[in-house]
Amino acid sequence: QQQQQQPQAQQAPQRKGLSLSNEHVHKAHEMFRKANRVSRPDKALILGFMAGMRENPRPNSENVIVIKLGETEEKVQQEDGSTALCLVESHIRLDYNTGEWKTFQNYRRLDQSVQGQGVDGSANGGTGGPGGVMQAQNSVVI
Repeated sequence: QQQQQQPQAQQAPQRKGLSLSNEHVHKAHEMFRKANRVSRPDKALILGFMAGMRENPRPNSENVIVIKLGETEEKVQQEDGSTALCLVESHIRLDYNTGEWKTFQNYRRLDQSVQGQGVDGSANGGTGGPGGVMQAQNSVVI
């Protein structure tokens, strides 16, 4: 009967060769310090990806995961010099095909003076026009 019992440690997947450089630890710390919408499991997923884990835990056709990190309301200066109240959403995009991760922000106008334009998330060519969505992004390859 003792031969039939297997140690449970053998059943857990082995994660060899995963480590974070000091630079990655610093970037992750800064990213999570500002994050107010990311869950603990998503933080673990992001850290695993940064450490080199390339097995996608949420498979999809693109083999890419986008996680919302944070959300704030900010007054953003517009091209015409005026300011508009915007919902600023911070995201991270993990590309399991290339090993690249990018952080980006979507800016959505909260002003009610413009109705029915672009608030559904459709981008206006990245111009940030009335009611549109503007994006800014950073990219890192590991």
